[in-house]
Amino acid sequence: MKVWLGRIISLAALGYVGYFIFSSVQQVVWSDIHLNWFFLFFSFIFGLGYYLIRNFAWMRLIRARHFSISYIGASHFFSSSEMLRYIPGNVWGLGARVLKGPAYGIPKEHAALLLIEETALLLSSVSVLSGILILCVPNIDLLWKLLGVVLIISFSLFFTLPFFVKKFMKVISKFFSFILSASEISVPSLFKVFPLYIILWCCYGLSNALLFQSIFSQNTGTFLLVFVFSLLAWFIGYASLITPSGLGVRELILSIGLAERVTVSFASLFSLLSRIWLTVLELLFFIFVVLCYKKLMREEAIHERLLK
Repeated sequence: MKVWLGRIISLAALGYVGYFIFSSVQQVVWSDIHLNWFFLFFSFIFGLGYYLIRNFAWMRLIRARHFSISYIGASHFFSSSEMLRYIPGNVWGLGARVLKGPAYGIPKEHAALLLIEETALLLSSVSVLSGILILCVPNIDLLWKLLGVVLIISFSLFFTLPFFVKKFMKVISKFFSFILSASEISVPSLFKVFPLYIILWCCYGLSNALLFQSIFSQNTGTFLLVFVFSLLAWFIGYASLITPSGLGVRELILSIGLAERVTVSFASLFSLLSRIWLTVLELLFFIFVVLCYKKLMREEAIHERLLK
């Protein structure tokens, strides 16, 4: 039921965005669209940087639990699991990271806690960054400013993480006996990794903002707006667990936010282009990781044969 509901919501949101594009396609001033290769190149660099740093942060979280894993191994663990999030339900990628843990030398109970830790870091970092930056956007609707305040306040929940996790664990442990106690989560170690998550969100926002400038270079004064609403769209899309990878929801939020400065047709068109662009970058990174991982496995197999 949830799978079909997720599909319906995604299709409805995408249909809404598509309606704006096709109903107002004649309003698009195509002469304003000039591909700027300089901005596009740096959008590509920052987009890959987002995936590189996110995988590096995942490796750091694993090593903080005293498990030995290489960057390539951690990236293969993370990326191969994340590919499953495109399945409607948006929880398959999360579940895969728990189930695949033992294949990388990480027990399921620790993989589950790693997932909780990463979720806390993702949501808290994107909340504080987007919350602060949305207050800096000039001439924006008051409701968006209030949302920024709410996001900043929600960041304070990160400081009370042990309390919330303890309550959460008591409920979860009734159904999953392999989950460890909340005391296993080390908040100090999370704060050491927190700056990495701020940096990766900066890369994510910059990739989107530069992509916009590379296509619609005539629309000035939109850089910060695109940056902020890219983060907000990710945050809300992530929260919509029943949609595959937030499909449709992110595009809708990004379209609504950008409509503050550009026409609805431009905003809707860019929201779809942004999704395609970041998906292509993720696939390229995933292919690179798979190739490197296979090479690493071959080298380890040869090394083991030589030792014998």
